[in-house]
Amino acid sequence: MAIGASWGGLRAVGRVLAGLPADTPAAVVVAQHRQPRAGDGTLARLLAARCELHVDEAEDKQALTPGAVLIAPSDYHLLVEPGSVALSVDAPLHFSRPSIDVLL
Repeated sequence: MAIGASWGGLRAVGRVLAGLPADTPAAVVVAQHRQPRAGDGTLARLLAARCELHVDEAEDKQALTPGAVLIAPSDYHLLVEPGSVALSVDAPLHFSRPSIDVLL
């Protein structure tokens, strides 16, 4: 399951995740626009407080796990590969990295 949100979409993403049970049978990936150097884990903590799923910033080649949420780190594109995610520092798309378009 992929979720994309612009700068002001924190509340909407939190509501979507809050509606998912802890035993969700799919992995969830999230790309949300934010400041380039906002990589202190704050977004993951804010979203984890709103849901029953395990939420973390993605690491390159990290496995996709049912019931877990991986968030694109600040200033990285997030790509889904078979069974895992990849991070990219390719150019911003439409002035954004992470880009929702790249994720989808």
